[in-house]
Amino acid sequence: MKIFLIPCWSHCVPVPLNLERPNVLTEPLWGLAELGRAVHKLKLRKCGDDVGLTAGVLTHVPTKFLEHVLPVYNDVLYHGAVPRSWFCTLFNMLPKKMPPKQVAEFRPIANIRLFCKVFACLVLDRFEHQFDDHQPEEQHGFRRGNRIEEHFLTAN
Repeated sequence: MKIFLIPCWSHCVPVPLNLERPNVLTEPLWGLAELGRAVHKLKLRKCGDDVGLTAGVLTHVPTKFLEHVLPVYNDVLYHGAVPRSWFCTLFNMLPKKMPPKQVAEFRPIANIRLFCKVFACLVLDRFEHQFDDHQPEEQHGFRRGNRIEEHFLTAN
């Protein structure tokens, strides 16, 4: 199945962040194993970012490359200085049917930078295990390994 990407327009949206930086960093820095897990969590066969980098390419880079990228992520974690390019979102318009004749026959898809996605996976890995501890039992649909159907059975 081929996916045709027809970018009709794209826009870079800067997002201002006014976050307070903690006085002391209590989180340990990320290791190469954590970075490797985060890279391999990315979904393959998806559209690339605005520079053409795809998850398939990033999963096959040598370990030496990841060793050079890891200090960048640890620097963002430690100092909180996120690269401005990570705030850029590329919007592509995909046709719902071919050939599209009206604007309503397109659907937008937002692509963020792949290195920002890897950073999000790194952060999520750190506190994902704590989600289940703080969610109520009623949230079956939002727990890993549980489905909403189990909640329907309980209600019946």
